[in-house]
Amino acid sequence: MIQIDHTLVDVIVVDSQTREPIQRPWLTLAIDVCTRCVAGFHLSLEPPSATSVALCLSHAALPKEGWLAERDVNAPWPVRGIPERLHLDNAKEFRSEALKRGCEQYDIAIDYRPVRTPHYGGHIERLIGTMMGKVHLLPGTTFSDIRVKGDLDPEKTAAMTLDEVERWLAHAIVGVYHRDLHRGINMTPLAAWEQGIAGDDMTPGRGEPMAVADPRRFLIDFLPLELRLVRREGVWLNSIGYWSDVLRTWIGHAEKMIVRYDPRDLSRIYLLAPDGVYYDLTYRDLGRPAISLWEHRLALKRLPEEGRSHVDEAAIFRTIEAMRQIADEAVRATKTARRHKERRLRLVQTSSSSATPVPAPGVPVPAPSDGVQPHERMFPSRSGDEQ
Repeated sequence: MIQIDHTLVDVIVVDSQTREPIQRPWLTLAIDVCTRCVAGFHLSLEPPSATSVALCLSHAALPKEGWLAERDVNAPWPVRGIPERLHLDNAKEFRSEALKRGCEQYDIAIDYRPVRTPHYGGHIERLIGTMMGKVHLLPGTTFSDIRVKGDLDPEKTAAMTLDEVERWLAHAIVGVYHRDLHRGINMTPLAAWEQGIAGDDMTPGRGEPMAVADPRRFLIDFLPLELRLVRREGVWLNSIGYWSDVLRTWIGHAEKMIVRYDPRDLSRIYLLAPDGVYYDLTYRDLGRPAISLWEHRLALKRLPEEGRSHVDEAAIFRTIEAMRQIADEAVRATKTARRHKERRLRLVQTSSSSATPVPAPGVPVPAPSDGVQPHERMFPSRSGDEQ
């Protein structure tokens, strides 16, 4: 049973190039209620969304050895497996169609917090309080109480990038929190997990939770979705055209199909075809750069301001390119510009131009050979091992 919630981290992160302050990041955190182990987390500059929930849930369900190795964290984090239940509040991102469909597919029950029940979800709230208490030791902390903060200016002391805070949190979880005595269960969370899986002289263990057979498919199954028709010119999403030769099979298909996407990189989307397989679709114009959904929305907002009554794909990309140039020139001038540039730097360019079938769960799929999207880098491994 997993509880998930979000919080603004009480520390300001800095730009990875200029080391200038940007903003407080958002943390999406998941806890296993029985053992109090941290099941997974996701750290981002973006506010809570269906995507942050999907990435946190995937981090909780998938093995973490490769993820830890990439961050030079040498400690066990054995929590893995498909949850049986999620305990969530009533925030919009927890009631998304993407999350509901994904949970239905993997037989994950969802319990929503009843109105005016502050005790419901208390485990995740206490965990958030514990983790925020730890980050108050970091440079750039804003603290949670203005009386404690005093005259300290967090922007002047900020020194850690988003990736560095993420790595610090990983160490704090697996090296400290999981090994500290938890008064609620009278043992350490790590010992509670191991005992729950293997059992002891008094109580039999439950065994390992159900493993995720296909990590890539699992994550895609929780990404945001839209319903689209396959037309002669391809599939349109956010006023951008996508194509793959495999679409010829379903041109004229009467029913709309599920299309999933990663908002941090719109250069590739995933069509769930009637055969139950996801197919990768790329830009029709392969010369277009990878963009994020937040850049796309800013462009749409700016176009009407410039008097353009007709919004088309070319206008969107021209506007985004102009916005990027402005951000590059102003990066040292304003915090907002630095934030925009940092978001863009975290985009991973994807140049794959062919459709890659993603089989149903249980059938492994190779990662794209010439580029990966941000969500596909969650669990990298070394020495060429399978991700």
